Amino acid sequence: MAKHPVAYFSAEFGFHETLPVAAGGLGVLAGDHAKSASDLGLGFVGISLFYREGYFQQLINPDNWQTEYYTLLNPRNLPVEPVLDPKGEPLVCMVNIAMSQVYFHAWRVNVGRNPVYLLDSNRPENEPHYRDLTLRVYGGDSTTRIMQEILLGSAVSVCCVPLGVEPSVFHMNEGHAAFLTLELMKEKMAAGKSFAEAFAATKAECIFTTHTPVEAGTTDSAAT
Repeated sequence: MAKHPVAYFSAEFGFHETLPVAAGGLGVLAGDHAKSASDLGLGFVGISLFYREGYFQQLINPDNWQTEYYTLLNPRNLPVEPVLDPKGEPLVCMVNIAMSQVYFHAWRVNVGRNPVYLLDSNRPENEPHYRDLTLRVYGGDSTTRIMQEILLGSAVSVCCVPLGVEPSVFHMNEGHAAFLTLELMKEKMAAGKSFAEAFAATKAECIFTTHTPVEAGTTDSAAT
């Protein structure tokens, strides 16, 4: 992995049907970026969430109604490997959400020459509703969605260093990882920069991609 790669944050990555943790076009684009970066020899590391029930599948029931169902994913049967600490134990990180400490570990997907890390909050230290933050792609209500986005964005300050990632650029694939800008500013202000200086420095190192930028194609998150 390059010493100072592009850190690409996306709520989903679509690589292959063997790892069904994407909902559609946004994830396919992210997956293609990861594959193309490897083909071109570009420094790239992806950050997303590990959804243990993935995205729903559909079938037609006996009454001819379309219904959805989820399948529990077993990491042992998937093309992922656990991220371990020097002692050989899962590398556990923590982020504050509201008044709670939420713990998570990570799975690594090797996409050619580049890694993508999937964050997993399904840990015994967490309360059930926090364990389920990474249950389903875009699952739950609006509160769950916001907490998923906090987990994804806050990862920039709590797990990049333990993972050995020192990004030169932070690329947000849609607004789901927007909280990372606040984390970057917080780090800079803690180091002594003023708000204006932290804002300018963070702006200079962040890239944002938006999709379907028309009213008919926006969602609650895409419009942020």
